Amino acid sequence: MSSTVIDPESLAARLSDLKSIDDPHTGKALPSAVGQRSPLWPLAPHWARIELRQVTEQGARRLEEYAFRPVPDAAHLPIFPGADLPVAFMIERQASDAVARLYSAHQFVADRGPLLPVDAQLVPHRGPQDILARYFPTLHAAALEPTLALFETDGYLQHSNGETFRGRERLRIDFTKFFQSGGIKLRYCNKTDQGAITALECFMPSGRPAVAVYERGRTGLVGAVRLYL
Repeated sequence: MSSTVIDPESLAARLSDLKSIDDPHTGKALPSAVGQRSPLWPLAPHWARIELRQVTEQGARRLEEYAFRPVPDAAHLPIFPGADLPVAFMIERQASDAVARLYSAHQFVADRGPLLPVDAQLVPHRGPQDILARYFPTLHAAALEPTLALFETDGYLQHSNGETFRGRERLRIDFTKFFQSGGIKLRYCNKTDQGAITALECFMPSGRPAVAVYERGRTGLVGAVRLYL
């Protein structure tokens, strides 16, 4: 996954043109209010660098995945592993306006209310031959070895705080912990597909809204799972 350094002022200007932003801290608010109150605003002084990592776009929706790097000794930020914090904007066009839903680390806000209605008819994969058609049933069944076998040998899972488990042995540690309470069942709201990526706005088993990004690898297995809450 390549990266492009982004000018924070340009990103903030683009966000300021939106009708509203649903931010974990402010809830659904005008961009001006999010800019004043949210630590995830790109012009907040504790961000030293912003990189665009991935864009997935289909129809009216565009998912932008970023890495926000804090300045040294930044205050008022949760402790997270690694140098960068994952941040995602789902931007959706609505008639003549556009709105955004912002997702990042679950440590920023302990609880977050529903953002979207569940679509009970949504199929989260591309058909019976798609790797995700095999992946989700293994999650539902809490089947550890079958789940691991569906990942590329260098596949990874990135949590919302940036903690990343790469390779099957590291993934074994993570999924063993995941499956302690049983299968993982998500409730889906929408699907955005482009190229190797399927992005699902959904509800986690805890009930928290999230966007889960699934990237197919070079051999057709799961290459990456990235979570933003």
